[in-house]
Amino acid sequence: MHRFMALGGAILSAFSVTIALAASTWPMDGYNAQHTNFNPGEQAIGPSNVARLHPVWSRNVSAMERAIVAGNRIYAVHVRNGHGEVVVLDAPTGAPIRTFTSGSLGLNTQQYDDPQAVAYAGGRLVIAAERDVLAINPQTGSRYWKVSGGADQVEIAGRTVFTGKGCQNPCGTTASYAIDLYSGKVIWTHRGNFGQVPVLIAGRLFQTWGEMVGVTHVYDPQSGTLLATLPLNASWTGDATHAYAETTGRILTGTPHSWLEYVAPTGKPVWRTDLGKTFGSRPVFAYNTLYASSYRFNPGLVAVNARTGKVLWGADLGQNLWMVAANHLLYVIQTQTGQVTILNAATGNVLRRFKVTPYVNEGWPNLVIANGTLYVLRGQGIVAYRV
Repeated sequence: MHRFMALGGAILSAFSVTIALAASTWPMDGYNAQHTNFNPGEQAIGPSNVARLHPVWSRNVSAMERAIVAGNRIYAVHVRNGHGEVVVLDAPTGAPIRTFTSGSLGLNTQQYDDPQAVAYAGGRLVIAAERDVLAINPQTGSRYWKVSGGADQVEIAGRTVFTGKGCQNPCGTTASYAIDLYSGKVIWTHRGNFGQVPVLIAGRLFQTWGEMVGVTHVYDPQSGTLLATLPLNASWTGDATHAYAETTGRILTGTPHSWLEYVAPTGKPVWRTDLGKTFGSRPVFAYNTLYASSYRFNPGLVAVNARTGKVLWGADLGQNLWMVAANHLLYVIQTQTGQVTILNAATGNVLRRFKVTPYVNEGWPNLVIANGTLYVLRGQGIVAYRV
């Protein structure tokens, strides 16, 4: 099956997909279930005052890997003594509040059932561990439900939790499922290995499958029915009517090459823009523009018009970049060095540049913006910047 059906609005409305969330939140990896990496509600830091951005607190937390922000709390996954935990910090001050260990969460500590990812919605903190997914009350730690199978990716749209899992042994074979956020009921399940990030766009659920050489499965998000298989090893983003892919060529058969493309309901590209020789990353989708790492000119990034595929501007910032956007600013970190560059999202003009010190490259998303604050994960902790 290589085509997927024309899209309607009923599916997205059934899941109550919210594109704009409150300014005080960054509730899941990628900001939302569309993985835009764009916080449209954040207004505190902008082109007029970014020059005053400065560190206001830092906190050492060993091997910090992922973080989200919900209200006045930061929930971060980190590794201590070889086991994953979820640490809770006060967002305004960075003060530690509590830690959820595998043991306190009721996970199997003998089987390394450690937290891997977190997401927040409806007053529930959803924790994906290697063998289980559970929802807890983040204030009390009491558990609402636990589902066996495990995940290392978790996204929430409305009242549905979608997961992905890129772990083989000893983590089992469940690689993707949907769970009711409030009851914990499993709606559907897909077994296999290496079901990557689930992304809810264009009325469908897009999920790349494969460890290094992947394809994209397109599902009905309500039933889990497979609607199409696209020969695209891609990172996906978009909105209710558009699906955009940053695709990477077959990296086992030669030098990797990447493209940005707008994929039509037929599964065919409407336009395709060459990004050059790169392993790809995760694009940012904001202001009808796609921002992506590119070696097309020099190692750096390009801004591409989402309607036409035309390159608007480029910036030579080196390789291994991670990006987020808010209030007409594009925040970019060079993940090997901790160099942060802040650009005008419309023009590409550099407005601010600084280096995070000390910095350890942990190879995971390093930027979150919420609460009028830029949070930078620096491997061994987190630093908060405000104007």
